[in-house]
Amino acid sequence: MRVWRTPEWKLIRDFGNAGRDELYHLTVDPQEHNNLIASEAPEPRAAMTQLDAAIRTRMRAINDPLLDRIDKDVAAPDR
Repeated sequence: MRVWRTPEWKLIRDFGNAGRDELYHLTVDPQEHNNLIASEAPEPRAAMTQLDAAIRTRMRAINDPLLDRIDKDVAAPDR
């Protein structure tokens, strides 16, 4: 699992278990009761995209070995 948080949003990515990601709008839901990961609304979609990019950028910066596995899984979708 990897997490990226800003004062407004929090994204939890569980790269090992599809379907377990979580996204919270902390300024509206500080108790993290409403997982917005499946929301089709523009604001949560944009936040998820931005936070996911931040996670991946940090993973590259620290040479996180999980990133290699993720990239391989994307390259080989038949798994």
